[in-house]
Amino acid sequence: MVRDLRNVRLLPDDDAPAPLTPDDDFRRTPLTPDEERRARANILPLLAQDLADQGWARFPAYEPEERIRLYALAPALTEHFGRPVTAEPEDITRVLFRFS
Repeated sequence: MVRDLRNVRLLPDDDAPAPLTPDDDFRRTPLTPDEERRARANILPLLAQDLADQGWARFPAYEPEERIRLYALAPALTEHFGRPVTAEPEDITRVLFRFS
């Protein structure tokens, strides 16, 4: 696939945004307990369906909080299916679930 870039220009060095540094005040906003509960309740059926169909499921997790949320779903999936389900990082942006 060829993509034409039109009206694109490079910014001069003095106009370029500065990269974030550890000193920058950059924080993520955590989910409220209700949002956390709803997120888990919505993700669980998606993972369960993929596990039932394929025997494995993959879900994106771009932030550490997302990975923690997904790892916490493995015991719930184990209880749902009655057999062990493991959650392991597939790469830096995805978590892989499969039956043990």
